[in-house]
Amino acid sequence: MSNRKTIQMTIDELTNQIEELEKKKVKISKLTPEMRVADFLHDEFCTHNHIDGCGYHYGDWKDSVANMRGSRIEWYERAERLLFKFSEIQIILFVDTYKGYLPQ
Repeated sequence: MSNRKTIQMTIDELTNQIEELEKKKVKISKLTPEMRVADFLHDEFCTHNHIDGCGYHYGDWKDSVANMRGSRIEWYERAERLLFKFSEIQIILFVDTYKGYLPQ
C-alpha cells in the first residue's frame, strides 16, 4: 500500500472518530450534572452482570426523573447526594484517584 493511501486511511479514521466524539459531545451537553455523574458512577462502580443483571441501560435520560425506575434512579440519587456536597469535577477526580489505588 502506498504511503499516500495509508495517510488517507488514517485521516479518514480520525475524521470518523471526530464525528463520533462530536455526536457524543452534543448528547452529553443535554444532560444535567446529576445525569452525567450518575453515568460516570455507574460506569466506574456497577458490579452487576450487564447482560441480564443490571437494568441501568434499559432506561433513557429522556424519561423524566419522576418516571425513572430501578438502578437508573438509584445511581441518579447517589449523584444528587454527592453533588449536594461536591462539584462534578471533584467527584470525577476523587473517583479517578481512588480507582488508581484499587488492586487490578
